[in-house]
Amino acid sequence: MVKSSVAGVDSCMTGKTHIAISAATVATVLYVTGLRASGGLGSLFPPDLVERSSIPLVTVGLMLVGLVAGLFPDLDAPETELQHLPRKSAGHLGRYLTAGMGGYSPLARLVREAVPLIALPLTLVLSAISAVLRVFTRHRGFTHTLLGAVVFTSLATGLTLVISGGAQWSLSIGAVWLFGYASHLAADACTP
Repeated sequence: MVKSSVAGVDSCMTGKTHIAISAATVATVLYVTGLRASGGLGSLFPPDLVERSSIPLVTVGLMLVGLVAGLFPDLDAPETELQHLPRKSAGHLGRYLTAGMGGYSPLARLVREAVPLIALPLTLVLSAISAVLRVFTRHRGFTHTLLGAVVFTSLATGLTLVISGGAQWSLSIGAVWLFGYASHLAADACTP
């Protein structure tokens, strides 16, 4: 968290602030540019790649990519919102899934304890990335530069290409990642 005082007003740049800014940025860019999963001039995906019924899921997925990208630059700090996001999300999901199970029944407890295990691999990967970044850079170091944005956007795009095997998917994810990442840099540029 970064605190600054401008004209006697305290402002904080927290993970939650970055989430809000990156969500707003990515949603606005997707809307204004027409980069949607639904086809058309500014379509992210050709209409034959995405079934109409999955358009909302693809849009939510793109928003999640933008949110992760908006939090990614802070992985060069010891404790970040992104490192805790998988565990927190799994906890919320566990409570949601068990809402109608009577709260403290054995099945409800089992589900609430098992769901966070699903997030454990992602949590470990994010912690490892954070540890490696902290060895090579300080907070607001390389990950907070334009070169860092290009490098990590290229890595996200390349990883998507390897996973999906499709250039259209990887370029789409890369574009959304870049906007989310850039929103973080722009927000941090407003604080000392």
